[in-house]
Amino acid sequence: MDFSFTVTYPASACALVAAVLDPSFQIARLSGLSTGEPHVNVTGNRIDVTGYFAEDAFPDKVRGYLSFPLKFSYCEELENGTSNEANPHSTQCPDRIHSVLTVDAAHLRVDLTSTLSEAPSTPLPGETTPASVTRTGHGTLSVSIPFFGSTIEQKLLEHVQELVAAEEHVTTQWLTSTHSTDHHALDD
Repeated sequence: MDFSFTVTYPASACALVAAVLDPSFQIARLSGLSTGEPHVNVTGNRIDVTGYFAEDAFPDKVRGYLSFPLKFSYCEELENGTSNEANPHSTQCPDRIHSVLTVDAAHLRVDLTSTLSEAPSTPLPGETTPASVTRTGHGTLSVSIPFFGSTIEQKLLEHVQELVAAEEHVTTQWLTSTHSTDHHALDD
Protein backbone atom coordinates (compact mmCIF):
# COMPACT_ATOMS: atom_id res chain seq x y z
CA MET A 1 0.00 0.00 0.00
CA ASP A 2 1.29 3.42 -0.93
CA PHE A 3 1.58 6.45 1.32
CA SER A 4 3.12 9.91 1.23
CA PHE A 5 4.00 12.71 3.62
CA THR A 6 5.51 16.19 3.73
CA VAL A 7 7.32 17.72 6.71
CA THR A 8 9.29 20.94 7.07
CA TYR A 9 12.25 21.28 9.42
CA PRO A 10 13.71 24.56 10.73
CA ALA A 11 17.21 23.96 9.38
CA SER A 12 19.21 23.70 6.20
CA ALA A 13 19.35 20.53 4.14
CA CYS A 14 22.98 20.09 5.22
CA ALA A 15 21.97 20.24 8.90
CA LEU A 16 19.28 17.60 8.31
CA VAL A 17 21.75 15.38 6.44
CA ALA A 18 24.28 15.76 9.28
CA ALA A 19 21.60 14.73 11.78
CA VAL A 20 20.58 11.68 9.75
CA LEU A 21 24.22 10.53 9.66
CA ASP A 22 24.70 11.07 13.42
CA PRO A 23 24.36 7.81 15.42
CA SER A 24 23.15 9.76 18.49
CA PHE A 25 20.33 11.26 16.44
CA GLN A 26 19.27 7.84 15.13
CA ILE A 27 19.20 6.47 18.69
CA ALA A 28 17.10 9.45 19.84
CA ARG A 29 14.85 9.13 16.79
CA LEU A 30 14.08 5.48 17.53
CA SER A 31 13.97 5.72 21.33
CA GLY A 32 10.18 5.62 21.51
CA LEU A 33 9.89 2.71 19.10
CA SER A 34 12.62 0.33 20.21
CA THR A 35 13.52 -1.64 23.30
CA GLY A 36 17.03 -0.96 24.47
CA GLU A 37 19.49 0.99 22.38
CA PRO A 38 19.63 0.09 18.70
CA HIS A 39 22.94 -0.72 17.00
CA VAL A 40 23.98 2.04 14.57
CA ASN A 41 26.62 1.83 11.84
CA VAL A 42 27.57 4.76 9.58
CA THR A 43 29.51 4.19 6.35
CA GLY A 44 29.88 7.25 4.13
CA ASN A 45 26.39 8.49 3.21
CA ARG A 46 24.69 5.33 4.48
CA ILE A 47 23.43 4.52 7.96
CA ASP A 48 22.26 1.10 9.11
CA VAL A 49 20.31 0.61 12.33
CA THR A 50 19.21 -2.68 13.90
CA GLY A 51 17.24 -3.30 17.05
CA TYR A 52 13.99 -4.63 18.48
CA PHE A 53 10.61 -2.92 18.35
CA ALA A 54 8.77 -2.18 21.57
CA GLU A 55 5.29 -3.72 21.56
CA ASP A 56 3.69 -0.32 22.09
CA ALA A 57 5.30 0.93 18.86
CA PHE A 58 2.41 -0.77 17.06
CA PRO A 59 -1.28 0.09 17.26
CA ASP A 60 -3.38 -2.19 19.51
CA LYS A 61 -5.24 -3.53 16.47
CA VAL A 62 -1.96 -4.79 14.95
CA ARG A 63 -0.19 -6.23 18.01
CA GLY A 64 -2.44 -9.29 18.08
CA TYR A 65 -1.13 -10.35 14.66
CA LEU A 66 2.54 -10.07 15.64
CA SER A 67 4.89 -12.16 17.73
CA PHE A 68 7.38 -10.25 19.87
CA PRO A 69 10.28 -9.60 20.10
CA LEU A 70 10.36 -8.14 16.59
CA LYS A 71 13.80 -7.46 15.18
CA PHE A 72 14.06 -4.59 12.71
CA SER A 73 16.71 -3.35 10.35
CA TYR A 74 16.63 0.17 8.99
CA CYS A 75 18.82 1.72 6.33
CA GLU A 76 18.97 5.29 5.09
CA GLU A 77 21.12 6.18 2.13
CA LEU A 78 21.64 9.78 1.13
CA GLU A 79 21.98 10.43 -2.58
CA ASN A 80 22.36 13.33 -4.95
CA GLY A 81 19.12 13.76 -6.80
CA THR A 82 18.23 15.65 -9.91
CA SER A 83 19.55 19.02 -8.71
CA ASN A 84 23.08 17.61 -8.42
CA GLU A 85 23.17 15.18 -11.36
CA ALA A 86 24.44 17.80 -13.79
CA ASN A 87 27.56 18.24 -11.66
CA PRO A 88 28.64 14.95 -10.04
CA HIS A 89 31.48 16.77 -8.24
CA SER A 90 29.10 19.20 -6.53
CA THR A 91 29.78 19.99 -2.89
CA GLN A 92 26.06 20.43 -2.21
CA CYS A 93 24.44 18.22 0.39
CA PRO A 94 22.57 15.16 -0.84
CA ASP A 95 18.97 16.01 -1.63
CA ARG A 96 17.39 12.56 -1.76
CA ILE A 97 17.08 10.02 1.04
CA HIS A 98 16.21 6.41 0.34
CA SER A 99 15.02 4.54 3.44
CA VAL A 100 14.17 0.87 3.87
CA LEU A 101 12.71 -0.65 7.03
CA THR A 102 12.33 -4.41 7.35
CA VAL A 103 10.89 -6.33 10.29
CA ASP A 104 12.03 -9.93 10.36
CA ALA A 105 9.26 -12.00 11.94
CA ALA A 106 6.40 -9.81 10.74
CA HIS A 107 7.36 -9.97 7.07
CA LEU A 108 6.97 -6.19 7.04
CA ARG A 109 8.82 -3.92 4.65
CA VAL A 110 8.60 -0.17 4.21
CA ASP A 111 10.39 1.30 1.20
CA LEU A 112 10.55 5.09 1.20
CA THR A 113 12.17 7.66 -1.05
CA SER A 114 12.11 11.28 0.00
CA THR A 115 13.45 14.44 -1.55
CA LEU A 116 14.73 17.52 0.23
CA SER A 117 13.96 21.01 -1.01
CA GLU A 118 15.54 23.90 0.79
CA ALA A 119 14.11 27.38 1.27
CA PRO A 120 16.62 30.22 0.87
CA SER A 121 18.91 30.41 3.91
CA THR A 122 19.10 34.19 3.70
CA PRO A 123 15.78 35.90 4.43
CA LEU A 124 14.64 38.55 2.02
CA PRO A 125 14.86 42.16 3.29
CA GLY A 126 12.27 42.69 6.01
CA GLU A 127 11.75 38.94 6.59
CA THR A 128 12.91 36.95 9.60
CA THR A 129 12.29 33.48 8.21
CA PRO A 130 15.18 31.14 9.06
CA ALA A 131 16.45 28.42 6.76
CA SER A 132 14.10 25.49 6.33
CA VAL A 133 14.07 22.24 4.45
CA THR A 134 11.01 20.32 3.31
CA ARG A 135 11.14 16.54 3.12
CA THR A 136 8.56 15.04 0.78
CA GLY A 137 8.31 11.27 0.97
CA HIS A 138 6.58 8.60 -1.06
CA GLY A 139 6.61 5.04 0.15
CA THR A 140 5.21 1.57 0.00
CA LEU A 141 4.31 -0.55 2.99
CA SER A 142 3.91 -4.29 2.49
CA VAL A 143 3.17 -7.13 4.89
CA SER A 144 3.51 -10.63 3.46
CA ILE A 145 1.50 -12.69 5.95
CA PRO A 146 -1.14 -14.97 4.42
CA PHE A 147 -4.75 -13.97 5.15
CA PHE A 148 -3.83 -11.09 7.50
CA GLY A 149 -1.28 -9.07 5.49
CA SER A 150 -3.70 -6.57 3.98
CA THR A 151 -5.47 -6.05 7.34
CA ILE A 152 -2.15 -5.30 9.04
CA GLU A 153 -1.12 -2.99 6.18
CA GLN A 154 -4.35 -1.00 6.52
CA LYS A 155 -3.98 -0.65 10.31
CA LEU A 156 -0.32 0.41 9.98
CA LEU A 157 -1.17 2.98 7.30
CA GLU A 158 -3.67 4.53 9.71
CA HIS A 159 -0.71 4.90 12.11
CA VAL A 160 1.72 6.45 9.56
CA GLN A 161 0.70 10.09 10.10
CA GLU A 162 1.15 9.66 13.86
CA LEU A 163 4.65 8.25 13.29
CA VAL A 164 5.51 11.06 10.85
CA ALA A 165 4.38 13.67 13.41
CA ALA A 166 6.49 12.02 16.14
CA GLU A 167 9.54 11.86 13.84
CA GLU A 168 9.04 15.51 12.86
CA HIS A 169 8.90 16.50 16.55
CA VAL A 170 12.10 14.61 17.47
CA THR A 171 13.97 15.88 14.41
CA THR A 172 12.88 19.49 14.94
CA GLN A 173 13.83 19.28 18.61
CA TRP A 174 17.23 17.87 17.63
CA LEU A 175 17.88 20.46 14.92
CA THR A 176 16.91 23.42 17.11
CA SER A 177 18.92 22.30 20.13
CA THR A 178 22.62 22.11 20.83
CA HIS A 179 22.41 18.39 20.00
CA SER A 180 22.83 19.12 16.33
CA THR A 181 26.32 20.43 17.04
CA ASP A 182 27.53 18.60 20.14
CA HIS A 183 26.15 15.12 19.33
CA HIS A 184 24.60 14.30 22.71
CA ALA A 185 21.49 12.17 23.07
CA LEU A 186 18.16 13.93 22.84
CA ASP A 187 16.72 15.10 26.15
CA ASP A 188 12.95 14.88 26.55
